[in-house]
Amino acid sequence: MELPQLDEKIIVTNQIVQSPAVKTSLVSSTETTLDNPPNEVLRAVRGFLAAFSKAAKSFSLYPATHVISENLLSGLVTSLTNFFQLCPELKLAIDKDRISYKEIDVYQSNGREDFLVAPLFRDGIIWIEFRKGITAPELSFLLDKLNEYRTISDESEGDLVTALWQKNLPHIHYEAADVFWETQPRLDFSHFDVSDSSKEQQQGLSGLRHVSADGEQQSGSEETKDPSTLSIISKDVKRSLIPLTPGEKKQLQNLIKEEEHRNRSEDILDLLLIILEDEVEEEEFKSILELLVKEFEYILRHGEFRLAIKILNHLRKLSGNDAANKTWRDPLIDQYFERVSDAEFLEILESYLAEFKSDDATRLKVFRQVLLMLRPKAVLTLGPLLTEVSSAALRRRLMEAIGILSKQDLKPLGQLLKAPDEQMVKRLVTIVGHLDGKDPQRLLLDMARHHSLDVRKEALKQLLNRNGCVQRSFFFLLEDSSNVIRREILHRLASERNPRSEDPLLEYLGQKEFNVSTNDHILACYESLGKCGSTRSIPLLKATLEERSWLEIFNFGGSPHRRGAALALAALNNPEADKILMQATRSFFPPIKRAASLAISGRRPE
Repeated sequence: MELPQLDEKIIVTNQIVQSPAVKTSLVSSTETTLDNPPNEVLRAVRGFLAAFSKAAKSFSLYPATHVISENLLSGLVTSLTNFFQLCPELKLAIDKDRISYKEIDVYQSNGREDFLVAPLFRDGIIWIEFRKGITAPELSFLLDKLNEYRTISDESEGDLVTALWQKNLPHIHYEAADVFWETQPRLDFSHFDVSDSSKEQQQGLSGLRHVSADGEQQSGSEETKDPSTLSIISKDVKRSLIPLTPGEKKQLQNLIKEEEHRNRSEDILDLLLIILEDEVEEEEFKSILELLVKEFEYILRHGEFRLAIKILNHLRKLSGNDAANKTWRDPLIDQYFERVSDAEFLEILESYLAEFKSDDATRLKVFRQVLLMLRPKAVLTLGPLLTEVSSAALRRRLMEAIGILSKQDLKPLGQLLKAPDEQMVKRLVTIVGHLDGKDPQRLLLDMARHHSLDVRKEALKQLLNRNGCVQRSFFFLLEDSSNVIRREILHRLASERNPRSEDPLLEYLGQKEFNVSTNDHILACYESLGKCGSTRSIPLLKATLEERSWLEIFNFGGSPHRRGAALALAALNNPEADKILMQATRSFFPPIKRAASLAISGRRPE
């Protein structure tokens, strides 16, 4: 029977068409009502489409037999099962950039990353319907074909509609717009130009040769050409061709470049994180975490810190949100953080940071954020890096991260302070100085006894900065082997009158036994007492000044303690102290008289 001549689009339904040559629908599926569906139904629809989109993306990256694809397919079946408990069928309308259910938008295309709407709409799917009883193989076939026909390829044969028609899935119905090519008039080749495609590439459209319907060449060379080298372009099309503007060409080039340099690994990462969030099986969850460990290692090795933050942030959000059936999740996530913070794992940073470009402020900021999301044990790796990196900006970020991580747990930092690397220890001491609490204070006191002078100086500096004045606890530094340390302590003692400094200094001078017995040291101690002390120091100073030892008669300079007491009395700038000094200038004991006189004159006794 001869087909009728039709010039319009016809609706095709997969359940009705009996022959691929005649794609026509005689009976349409039951139309959905326009009643507003309940919220729980809409939630179920949106949940299904979210699962559908995830699964479609997975099928574009992994084969259907891959564990990830299988898991997502299982979740897709579950989401449909949940919907069918509310409604017997799910009919979705397909538009250019959205999917609607009963005229309510339930899915919006995200453009370039869309794996769902684009192939359905492009191949003419008007609506698609899922019915109760649908199986995983049916959904797997649909997902596989969505991936196969997601992009247009010169090599691909057929389309999504044809594939679905041939398979005739019992629980998936659809309608598609199609055109009977047989109803169109035959091509009139007299309206086309035939040209040598090889020359066309060189000459453009101006090089086309016109050939009449009977095949006679009307212009150009008389040579016989290979038909395979001829191109046919409609005259009407040729006349309607509009050249791209320079701006459009540039935009097109940028789009091509963007696609060429697109980070496919990020697509995989996003997919893994999505799967991880929905995973309900402990062993599968472990497997995905193992993949994420390897991905994290790759990311650190190549400096893709933004992706590292994405992983850690996602896991943080998952942690602490255990459902009743996922009590195992938090311990596994905790193990993940411990693992990626381990010294053996983080040692890959050493080679990367050696070539780190510190002039990139944004990159430095992101790198710091990654470090702050690790566990305190990461300090064991970050500490040694302080002496490896050459960039001051990068070193500062490392020190900041070590300090913040150490606030959570000080033990790793304390462990590093025992290392033989004096340069590293000195920088770590600086970090300790910025930490509050008794434990950091204790560590600084320990470092003030370090064998390295540079470390001791830094420890003293941090002790003085955090306390504001010399505390009794680090008066032991008055007898440090280094004169630099001793002078710094005494200088700080002499900077202000303070009973917290006066009392321990009085005790120190009162013992009269010193490991450091140089005259300069003893005199400096008394001078500092005079500048920081008060009238409470006068009794000791008076007794020390007036103490008589006939052995001093033969020592013209006299005792350093007597001379120091006189200097301290003068430095007190007190009427009582001044009176004691004046009386001492009239003493019959020469050492006393001389010490008092020199102190009043402002001269330091020799």
